[in-house]
Amino acid sequence: VEYGFELGDELNKRGLPGIVECEGTAALVLDGPSLDDLRMIPEVEDAVILDEHNNLVWGKPGHVFGPWLDDLYGSHGSPRCSTQVAIVGGGHPKARELAKQVSKKRPMAWEWARRINDLLGLDLQV
Repeated sequence: VEYGFELGDELNKRGLPGIVECEGTAALVLDGPSLDDLRMIPEVEDAVILDEHNNLVWGKPGHVFGPWLDDLYGSHGSPRCSTQVAIVGGGHPKARELAKQVSKKRPMAWEWARRINDLLGLDLQV
C-alpha cells in the first residue's frame, strides 16, 4: 500500500455530494455524484452503480480509501481482490464438507456468506 486517500474530503473539495464508507481498496459512495465525476478523481480507478443510492469505487493498485494506517502492508475491497485463498479449519462438523466444496472451486469473496448460510442452515437473507 502506497498511501491512504480520503475520498470524502475530495468530494467536499470539489463540491460534490456523497457519503463515503471506506472499505480498504474500495469505497461505497451513498447518494454521490455521477460515475463520470467519480472517475475524474485521479485516485479512483473505476466505479460501478450498485443500486439507485450506492456506487462502488476502487482505487489504483497501492491505494486505499480512508485514513492512512501506519505499517499497513496490504488491504482488500476492490474487484481485483475478488478471488482469494480459502482456508477451512476448526472442529465444526461441517468444516470437512466446506473444505471439499472449496477444494473443487475457489470461492469468490462475495460467495462466503451464502456458502456459510447454506451449510449451517441459517437464514441470513444474503
